[in-house]
Amino acid sequence: ARRGAGRTPARLHTPSAPSPLFRSAGFLERLDVDGDKVLTAEELAAMRGGRGGGREGGGSFGGRFGGGEPPAAGERPSGARPGGQRGGRPPAPAPAAPAVHGDPVSGVWNGQGRAEGMGEGEGAFTLTLKLEDGKLTGTLVSEIGEAVLENGKWEDGALSFTATTEMGALRCSATVEGEKMSGSLSFGGGMFELGFEATREAPAGVGPAAAADPDGPKRIAELLPGRRWVSTLVASRHVDGRVYATFDGHRSDDDSGYVFVSEDYGQTWTSLRADLPEDAGSVRNLTEDLENPNLLFLGTEFGAWASIDGGGSWTSLNSNLPTVAVHDYAIHPTRNEIVAATHGRSLWILDITTLRQLSAEAVAESSKLYRPNDVILWRREPERGSGTRDFVGQNPADAAQVHYSVAGRSRSLKLWIEDLSGEKLRELEASTEPGLHRVEWDLRREAQQGGRRRWAPRVSPGTYVAVLQADGATYRERFEVELDPAYPEAGWPEDDELGAEEPEVEEEGAAPAPMRRIY
Repeated sequence: ARRGAGRTPARLHTPSAPSPLFRSAGFLERLDVDGDKVLTAEELAAMRGGRGGGREGGGSFGGRFGGGEPPAAGERPSGARPGGQRGGRPPAPAPAAPAVHGDPVSGVWNGQGRAEGMGEGEGAFTLTLKLEDGKLTGTLVSEIGEAVLENGKWEDGALSFTATTEMGALRCSATVEGEKMSGSLSFGGGMFELGFEATREAPAGVGPAAAADPDGPKRIAELLPGRRWVSTLVASRHVDGRVYATFDGHRSDDDSGYVFVSEDYGQTWTSLRADLPEDAGSVRNLTEDLENPNLLFLGTEFGAWASIDGGGSWTSLNSNLPTVAVHDYAIHPTRNEIVAATHGRSLWILDITTLRQLSAEAVAESSKLYRPNDVILWRREPERGSGTRDFVGQNPADAAQVHYSVAGRSRSLKLWIEDLSGEKLRELEASTEPGLHRVEWDLRREAQQGGRRRWAPRVSPGTYVAVLQADGATYRERFEVELDPAYPEAGWPEDDELGAEEPEVEEEGAAPAPMRRIY
């Protein structure tokens, strides 16, 4: 409130629409005794120290640092999110705080403001402190936002600091006894003041856990060299509290890849950079798979990347994808395909059936057969005209991709396709070398010896089984062969074979199937 010139009392208008100062507050309205949407100096003075005022049970500082009973040790206030935000899913219980060894103030403190008339769940805040060389630093997180502590002092069991918030300058003074802190917060040169109590959740830098993990989760400001553009912020669909964030620093002449994950609703973060090379470029987006929580896709300035271990390692997907910025991904909800949107080089599609099944444990098995992709028999359309450029996309191959892995060189290995009755339809050539292998089945039976054609017609739509036999162990995986959904009439696949040329022989390879481009 601006002081008057001696003739008119100071008046502060409460806005009809929320402004940054009043956002998620409402406490000023409770101070407006006469309801005229104007706060006079008398109404403001009446609530100093939490006394009097207000239409709802007295003045309060509750919209920002509300009241209620202080939380029990190790607990957050009822209805409050981490950092003082009300509502939402509560975080996982905090681990028990290790014993303090010589540092009486450093650590995370969960605080609760106390003043008359405050509502339940209001007034929660988190204070993170660090004492080093006699200097006290840290942050204060509440519904106002996050503020960096300034002028921090610690002496003889008492602390003080200042901070700049949306409501202006804040001053704090408090005393510490063991794991308990009590004191007061004041704004506006002492015009607003309330008491608080806080409990230490986890001392910082003490105990064996802190010594063993110096690079543990940190606040995001500690992990970035400065302000960076947020290119992705996405909540996990599989794990409560998990959030992914990527940052694009090319506007700041910084092409490093910044990829982070939080397991506590965004309070602290861990880098997922891992082995992502420096020349991958700045990160444009991150997408979590719809089915496998450990499968992540990363789009960077120069290509596409995937991780099968939740960001512990990254593998390039640029088998036939041009060196191009990948701006976004979209995963089809039923077709096991991911679409990559590039900068000026169109859309590319990759079948991720096998990627969803890959894991370090699966690859480490002596031998492993992965479920093949379902295949659609697309009906051929007649060509209409010709030109120098074809503005059409590339259809997926009319073949089932069978992937298997071998940990060590296998003494004997066979791979074939059979129907549900157990009849062997086609034996496929398979390598016994260690690694991940891909073999394509062109949906045809074994060619009849002495027949007029050197190959057999395609099989009918239905369910088929891939069988891998390696060193005495047998593995089976089912998959579907389906008709073109635009032409569901039975019988056309056989008619479509008339006049067909002999199919090209597909070579097996260790790399996943390449992407295909669409316009």
